[in-house]
Amino acid sequence: MIKFARKFGDLGIKGKKAHQYDEFSRTYRTGDFKEYASLAAQHVGAGGSVLDVATGPGYFCIELARLSNLSITGLDISNDLVEIARANARTAGIEVDFLEANASAMPFPDDVFDFVFCSWSSRTSRSQRKF
Repeated sequence: MIKFARKFGDLGIKGKKAHQYDEFSRTYRTGDFKEYASLAAQHVGAGGSVLDVATGPGYFCIELARLSNLSITGLDISNDLVEIARANARTAGIEVDFLEANASAMPFPDDVFDFVFCSWSSRTSRSQRKF
């Protein structure tokens, strides 16, 4: 399946599936994201920067922003999930920079982030990159 999908580009969750993933994450993973955010906040100093790779609906970023004064960026390959993440942050009254991009070709220079987080993602190619 992945080899077939790679022939036509990387896959992002779209449409109805993106909304279902948002609902799943909100219902079943909120506790996980709160725990991850708490751990991350302990490792990044005030004013630091965090990148969430494959942010999905953005719940890790939202929980982290509630706990800390950090510059937080969420990146996802799916435009639909980026829009959902932005809406979720607005609803929560949280300021996070969400953008659509491929984790295989991130639009950042090296050594920009103090902490990089990824909870769920599928990768099929090998890449070495400094953050």
